[in-house]
Amino acid sequence: MEEQVDTYNDRYEHIGTASKKAVHKTGQWHRSFICMLINPEKKTMILQCKVENLYNFDRPDYVDFTAGGHYQVGESIEDGIRELREEVGIKASFSELIPLGVRQTAHTINDSFIEYEFQHIFLYSTTQTLDGFTLEKTEVKSLVELDIQEGIDLLLGKKDEVTATSIAVIGEKKVQKNITLTRKEFVPSYITKDKIFVRLFIAAKRFIDGDTPEEIFV
Repeated sequence: MEEQVDTYNDRYEHIGTASKKAVHKTGQWHRSFICMLINPEKKTMILQCKVENLYNFDRPDYVDFTAGGHYQVGESIEDGIRELREEVGIKASFSELIPLGVRQTAHTINDSFIEYEFQHIFLYSTTQTLDGFTLEKTEVKSLVELDIQEGIDLLLGKKDEVTATSIAVIGEKKVQKNITLTRKEFVPSYITKDKIFVRLFIAAKRFIDGDTPEEIFV
């Protein structure tokens, strides 16, 4: 049986259930969990690159949110924490997450993939080193760690490229290397539409600088 999700109207009122495939085919509102990992000691953010051919449309292995996925039927907001465990091996409790709010977004990728989502977005602070994460091989191609301020400068166009560290599982080994990132490596809609990526980087910087959760995300 296909994975089922709860569906909503555009006012975030529950109206029913449908398969994940159906909500994307017909453009029905549904919920997702998103979490961005930050290292407060190094002042870095850790992002994910998806494996190729994961979707039913052509999508390069863009730099993406650290972890995330759809809420299944009947799941609570707190249940989204499982995505951290499944994708990057983080065993965290929901109370450790820093809530950033709900992003309502509508994006038509093609005729068979329409994304109407209420995205519950969180930060998670960790000092774990990059090679300590466990990558879910069927979905996560690599993790990328970059300096938060350099990420802000890149996304605002103050820099054309930045240096980051990447780790991937090749065969049975984790391979770490330095890479160069430009804006082209990021999901295009995340840096143009409502500038969600730069807003998340700024939120991470504000959190590390000591602002309260109520102050860090705009």
